[in-house]
Formats: sequence, structure tokens, C-alpha cells
Amino acid sequence: MKMYSPFLMLLATIVVATVSLAGASAASASTDVLTESQETAIRAKMTSGGIASGTQDALIEKIEAGIAPDSLSGKAPVETVRERTATGVRTIDIFADGSRSWTEIQTASAKPTGPAPRSSISGCQNAGGWKVGCRVGIYDIISSATFVIDYQTSSRGQAKVRDMRSLTCDNVAGSCTRSGSIKRATQSSAGPAWAELSYSANAGWVTTKGAFGIRVSGTTVTTY
Repeated sequence: MKMYSPFLMLLATIVVATVSLAGASAASASTDVLTESQETAIRAKMTSGGIASGTQDALIEKIEAGIAPDSLSGKAPVETVRERTATGVRTIDIFADGSRSWTEIQTASAKPTGPAPRSSISGCQNAGGWKVGCRVGIYDIISSATFVIDYQTSSRGQAKVRDMRSLTCDNVAGSCTRSGSIKRATQSSAGPAWAELSYSANAGWVTTKGAFGIRVSGTTVTTY
């Protein structure tokens, strides 16, 4: 799902079992120690997600013991909250061990001067009846993935999305891949206007994979 400045590093010192987000259980493995830079990167991610320092300590210990945090091991969240930030709206999944993942969409600012920023990621703005340059992202304690899109709400049930671009996938500790597309450009009887990005981040000791996106139906905009 933030904050938009992830760290790109290789995690070469941790030898643990790989865990899939899609339902695999966390496995025990030989204990190892994160490097200082690796721990700093992961703590920065946790801080950006609002995780308290004491919980961060517990999660770092869990990672160094070769156990994936709940947010990366396919477990269901115990609470979901929605909050406004300085740049948008964030939906946060909170897990039993205090780990988190979150999605965020930027809210629109004032109408820009000059041409609409169709190929920039300068932020969501109002232009010609559209919200343009809107960044949507998903974040967890090791990775983030984002894309930029334009969308238009409609009181007549004809909401639209267009021009999905600037797809990113970043990982504090390894490789990350992504792909995305507009699934439905215009709202119809089949469902809302819809765009989705799929991603996979491999940190050696855990693999985070999933999909997230934006749906626009009438005057309602949601992320998932």
C-alpha cells in the first residue's frame, strides 16, 4: 500500500526458509543478524506505517529468528483502520503481532495551471473534470508498489479510469517485480471502473506477493 522513498539493498546474510504471503506458514530457521543498514531500512518502513518503537523491536527480533511477521505470512488482520494523511487517504491492516500493511491514494489538490500533468507523478490534481496524476500505493515493512492513474467519478454511473502509468516496485532487501493494467476503463453493469497492479518482492527470507488497485463506482473511490 506511505514514504515514497524505499531502500534498495541485497540481503545476503540471512539464511532462513522462504515464506509466501499466499497462505504459507512462517518457518523456523537459523538465527542471523540484520546488518545495520538493513535494520535501519526496515525500521524506516515501520515508522512510516505508524508502528511504535517497542513493537518494531519485537518485529526485528522475530525477523532475526527467521519468522515472518504476520503481515507477510498470509494471516488475516485483526483490525483495519482508515485515516487521512497530509497527502491522501490511508487504509491500514493491523495484525496480531503489531505488523502492518497499508494502501494509500492521494487526494486531489487545486487545479493546476497549464496542461494537465498526464505523464508526471507530481500528485493528484483537478483538471477538466478528472482527477489526474493520482498515485495509488501499497506498503509493508519490506516493500512498496505504486502506480499513477487518472480517474473520473460520475453521478450517472459512468465513472472512468485512464492512463495507468509510472508503475514502481521497491524492496528494502532484494528484488521486486510488478505488472499492471486497466481492467475496466468505464463503469458498466459488469462492475466499477478498475485498474490493478500485481507485484512480488523477494527478500530471501520471505516473499511478499499480491495485487492491489483502485475501483471507481459512481462517486465512490476505493482502494484494496
